[in-house]
Amino acid sequence: MGYSLNTFYDRYNNLGETNEPKFKRIVNKLLGSNFIVFMKEDDKADYNFLKNNQDLFSSFFDLIGFSLIYRENAYFFVKNELELIANRYLLKKEEILILLILKKLYIEFNDINKIDNIPHTKINDIVNRYRPITSNKDIKKTNILNILRMFRRRKIIDFKGDLTLNSDLDILIYPTINEIVKEETLTDLENKINDYNLENRGNDNDLSN
Repeated sequence: MGYSLNTFYDRYNNLGETNEPKFKRIVNKLLGSNFIVFMKEDDKADYNFLKNNQDLFSSFFDLIGFSLIYRENAYFFVKNELELIANRYLLKKEEILILLILKKLYIEFNDINKIDNIPHTKINDIVNRYRPITSNKDIKKTNILNILRMFRRRKIIDFKGDLTLNSDLDILIYPTINEIVKEETLTDLENKINDYNLENRGNDNDLSN
């Protein structure tokens, strides 16, 4: 949109001293995890504050080379408009496949298997989808747990409790996954999974917005 520095300062000065720390904290939260999600309980207050001050946040992110994007009644996220290392994560091969599987489960369960209107799955569902893709190779338990924890930090999924102690926890899949994996149909997604050759794919991929 092309906000000026004066535009940002004018809006920031109107924010008031009591709200300045909240603004700074939410900026850091977005830069750290990309998303503020309405469905996530501990994000709701920040989501509402962000929505009420959207122009302020947009002007700030515009100045540092990002765009603030709003998906109505769902989430905010920041997109890196410059070729910067900041806010990027290089996905490993196992992580790419788990992400594609989660997107497939999200599409399949979106109308039939929900908790608080959020599609959900189990670790075993993910592992059982993983094996056929990799010629029946198993993924190590520590690897799948670490991947799911990382995706939780990135607000792609969520779960309540400790996965180490309870592998039967519900894994909630947020609609934010649609920003990472763009395929809109199961056919498109299936083709992408089938085309992904684990043995011959040497490059890691980029998870960023």
